[in-house]
Amino acid sequence: MVTQLMQAAGRSRLMPLGTRTTAVTDDRGAFRVSGLAPGDYYLVALSGPFGTQGAAAFSAPVDTRAGFAPTYFPGTASAADAKPVHLAVGRDSTGVTFALVPSKLFTVSGRVSDPTGASPAGMLQMLQTQGGDVRAIVPANGTIAADGSFVFRNVPQSSYVLQARAPKGFGTALVTVSDRDVTDVVIRMLAPTTARGHVTFQGGTPPPRERITIAVR
Repeated sequence: MVTQLMQAAGRSRLMPLGTRTTAVTDDRGAFRVSGLAPGDYYLVALSGPFGTQGAAAFSAPVDTRAGFAPTYFPGTASAADAKPVHLAVGRDSTGVTFALVPSKLFTVSGRVSDPTGASPAGMLQMLQTQGGDVRAIVPANGTIAADGSFVFRNVPQSSYVLQARAPKGFGTALVTVSDRDVTDVVIRMLAPTTARGHVTFQGGTPPPRERITIAVR
């Protein structure tokens, strides 16, 4: 996956550029991503639940115990230590090689409930954290079952934040995967709330009201 440094939630983070900038390696580990503009890019090699071709395309239907962590060029499991690959005008960047970081793999499972205690229908994302922050917005995507349960298989050793989203709520949980499966994770969704505020303009004449837009992301 090709990412770039972008501003998100007040900090610079590695952000994916979309499906156009992902590629599946062949049986030799080779990859090719075309159509990139000149600039600096950060590469991350993904397997297990972090595979980018669907929620479980690269995840075995049963648990395995050995695999690889998300690995950033030039060969680190830390997004903060990733180095860019520079693309100059009119020139390809070839021979970019880095080794995946080995990791033991475990299962993360639990249950999601809404403010009433019921099981919500919705989506679940798992993001790697480092130093208490999300440095790379590269999620493993999953679903919430009808009974509220969820399972992520073959999860590398690391710290994560789980984010559950449903039409009527949002909830999170922090987990650390070290030397055993993490079970009975509880995510309690909070009911939606209302944000109110006031916009002020310093100096000059404020623009017409119809030209002012507030966006919440």
